[in-house]
Amino acid sequence: MSHNSFDPGLHCQLPKQDGKMSFEEFCGHKSRYELAFEAIDKNGDGFVSKSEFKKICPNLTPEQTEAAFAKFDLVSSLRRFDA
Repeated sequence: MSHNSFDPGLHCQLPKQDGKMSFEEFCGHKSRYELAFEAIDKNGDGFVSKSEFKKICPNLTPEQTEAAFAKFDLVSSLRRFDA
């Protein structure tokens, strides 16, 4: 999953792209979504691999992990993820 497609809560929506600046953006601070993504993206490549994802969701079955990637990974054709 890329930074642009990742939904850190898996149930919440990413910030709106409405052209308005948040207070964090105005002050030059990262949003909570960016901070959450960076905490998960351990190698800093801008993608969350399946192994990184499994570390934050250890109780998911392999089928649930695959379902999450199928639903939220918008750029899978551009990047090969590790198992």
